[in-house]
Amino acid sequence: MKVLRTVHFPPPISSLMRSLSEVGFFDRSLLIGSWVMPLYQELYEARYLLRTLDVDFAVHLAHPQKQMRVDLERLITDLGFIDFMAAEGVQKFTASGYEVEFIAHRPGGREIGTLAVREWNINAMALPFISILTDFSEAAVLDDATIFPKPSLSIS
Repeated sequence: MKVLRTVHFPPPISSLMRSLSEVGFFDRSLLIGSWVMPLYQELYEARYLLRTLDVDFAVHLAHPQKQMRVDLERLITDLGFIDFMAAEGVQKFTASGYEVEFIAHRPGGREIGTLAVREWNINAMALPFISILTDFSEAAVLDDATIFPKPSLSIS
């Protein structure tokens, strides 16, 4: 596991990452989108400067009968984020100009817009091929928070 020393996120995002790590979210889910690029820059020397204000997480869907592990909605709002419903019922969180959302693998046809993630008490936007991202990840530590799942863990 690589410790990332030169990557620094703004305080609201750093606090969010640490809190998600502490409750085990990154055991099977991960950061995706443009916010992962500073990490890839340190890991692989990949240069990429663009970063959006939305922070995306690919979340693994547990078996529907699984009990809730942690109430992420409450955890995130306790950090000062405000939750709201966007288009098609997608749950998002906002603070300091940043938007946080969760994305899950869409298991079927296009008619699925959002998926309930009961394990974490959130809903996620359903998109195809998200499992490709979760199947090929690296483990890394940022500010004492493990933010990627273990590389040997396949969650497809």
